[in-house]
Amino acid sequence: MEDDRAPTIADARPADGANVPKRPAIRACVTDIGSGIGEITVTCAGQWLLMEYDPERELIEWARDEDLPAGECELEFRVTDAADNTAAVAPTIHVAE
Repeated sequence: MEDDRAPTIADARPADGANVPKRPAIRACVTDIGSGIGEITVTCAGQWLLMEYDPERELIEWARDEDLPAGECELEFRVTDAADNTAAVAPTIHVAE
């Protein structure tokens, strides 16, 4: 059986256009039908964020271990499954100074 379907990223938070503090709750639900989740990468303005993955709840959450850069930032969620299918969501958020 061939896996040609990309993973799904749902309920990504914060939403596009949100005004957030320097350490907001960042989370998303991630699922994959087929080969399973292989890699999860989340960045804010190109800065890699340490995420915790709970496969039972199909949830990723940011560890809030450092401040996000202030101003308008692209928050990119990228999920790749074991068959190299990739899904991405990239809301723009506004981080308080």
